[in-house]
Amino acid sequence: MSRHNKFAILFVAILLGSITLSSVQAQEVNQPPQAEMVSGGIGDTGMDKIVAAQKNYSLKLVFSEANGEYLADVDVIIQDRKGNTVISTDSVGPILLVKLKPGTYTVSSSTDRETTTRKIAVSNTGLSTYYIHLNASES
Repeated sequence: MSRHNKFAILFVAILLGSITLSSVQAQEVNQPPQAEMVSGGIGDTGMDKIVAAQKNYSLKLVFSEANGEYLADVDVIIQDRKGNTVISTDSVGPILLVKLKPGTYTVSSSTDRETTTRKIAVSNTGLSTYYIHLNASES
């Protein structure tokens, strides 16, 4: 095989590898995004920002212990009525705002000590707010 043919074969192999890699990357980029959300509410400034933003969302989850102390770092999974996961996130603050279509959802919220699951309903008007109490046995 001539040097020119070896170079041509190597070039085609690299080109095909690049095309395959590009299509894999494009598939990852084109995955359907999760619902739009924002988490926060730590401190006065954080709470002011969340309150100002909540008018743009359909669901507000507020995480606290049974004694009313706010909780941060809560793992949250929201599933639609068919069981499809819509959100899987860590709420870094005590408040999680999510843009969801009206309907019924299941929310699972977890800390390192407890997991709670409940059904919620998102209305077609206004903000649906739910208070989720965790770590009741620790309070």
